[in-house]
Amino acid sequence: MPVHEYTTLTDEEMKTIMDSHGEYLIRLAYFYVKDWATAEDIMQDVFISYYRKSAQFDHRASLKTYLSKITVNKCRDHLRSWKNRRSLFSNSLGGLISNAKSPEDTYVQHTDQSNLTNKILELPVKYREVILLF
Repeated sequence: MPVHEYTTLTDEEMKTIMDSHGEYLIRLAYFYVKDWATAEDIMQDVFISYYRKSAQFDHRASLKTYLSKITVNKCRDHLRSWKNRRSLFSNSLGGLISNAKSPEDTYVQHTDQSNLTNKILELPVKYREVILLF
């Protein structure tokens, strides 16, 4: 079944929506995930989701608000994902190997950072968001 059977949007309408809201949404996603490439991926997922389900948008809020909510939800999903946690762990191990400090100092610093990261990731999403936004 082609994608067009799911949606009422034309390609030109979708391009206009992407042009008018894309920059804002990528900045919003970056604000959450702190990685530009991940923010771009999330923004693409948001537009794909909207394109496929645009008929569900009931205009109770503005389109920008609707797309922002989808973006925030996708960012939360990403931050909760195993892939993200594994990436955080890999980055901390990479830093452990590449620092010029003594091995003991590096170990203590990275152990503290790892413990803090793990404790933050264990928090409920609403509390974790506050820390991530800060």
